[in-house]
Amino acid sequence: MSFPYFSDIGDDNPYGFGNLRIRREEGNGIFSPYCIYDGNPLVPVCYRLFEEKLNWTEAKDVCDTIYGGTHYLVTIEDIEEQVSVQQAVGRLIYSTRFNDTERVWIGFKRNNSNRGVFDWVDGTYVNFTFWYQSNDSLVPSEPSTQNEECVNIFIEADKFGYWNDELCEKEHFFVCEGPAVPPNVTIPQSSYSVLIGNSVTLICNVTSDFGWFGVYWQRATEYDFDTSVLTSEPLVITIDYEMISILSYKYSGSNSSSPSLTIFNADKQDEGAYICFAVDEIGTGNSSVTLLTVKETPSALCGALFKCPDHCSDILDSGVSLWQTRTASESMEKK
Repeated sequence: MSFPYFSDIGDDNPYGFGNLRIRREEGNGIFSPYCIYDGNPLVPVCYRLFEEKLNWTEAKDVCDTIYGGTHYLVTIEDIEEQVSVQQAVGRLIYSTRFNDTERVWIGFKRNNSNRGVFDWVDGTYVNFTFWYQSNDSLVPSEPSTQNEECVNIFIEADKFGYWNDELCEKEHFFVCEGPAVPPNVTIPQSSYSVLIGNSVTLICNVTSDFGWFGVYWQRATEYDFDTSVLTSEPLVITIDYEMISILSYKYSGSNSSSPSLTIFNADKQDEGAYICFAVDEIGTGNSSVTLLTVKETPSALCGALFKCPDHCSDILDSGVSLWQTRTASESMEKK
């Protein structure tokens, strides 16, 4: 059986994905999801292909626990869903870890009481299968032996997409299935500091189930830096596309292509607790808080502490603290 869904991408190799293999950096862990509106006009279903290799039980545990228990090791109810899963699995040919002998686990396993029967992990009624059937007497058809309890999908070109039973202890890639989720927003640093007049970029990373998402930041100005607690009624300022378009001399970024926020010519009014937000058609996700501290320049501090500006270069060169240097200076004046 052939699937015309793949022919549009190219026919230069047996997979129908073209002959250009863009090698991905190994260790990314998970491909961007393949999401479709599968009978639900409100919430798409997403197939999340993991590049990590685990045995069947470990793969099932990962799927059961990610995204708050809303996902499971993929089940395939009909030929349409089979095609969707193949679309997701087909991207493995771009992986640095790809080879023709690999497999992809699905949520299908032999029944403990009746070894000739297979069950889906979510209890879905089995009314569709896609076992590999061999035309070669030397190559077995699937399913083969009853001691091979767990099911995966072939990746090799002449068997691509067909199902295979195998020992559950073997380690393979796997696909989790579940609803689309709001954007995942993370900030790698919990705090930043910048000197007055300099620029600083607050890093924000966003992953979304969709190609488009909106980004904005919020800054809470009433923040106690000693206790890391917001005041009871903090002043919250939203830095969005509209503000940045007006204050382009002050801010840049905060969009889908560059979620991070750059602040130019920082001053004390920029201090506060910052949170990055991302919005797509499923919902809104937000990061944890990162704190921005804006500090006086060393020359300004020196001018405030010493009558003679020559002390400033001494402080910067020696690395002695301002307090220690001022104390020494006062002691010498008394003598």
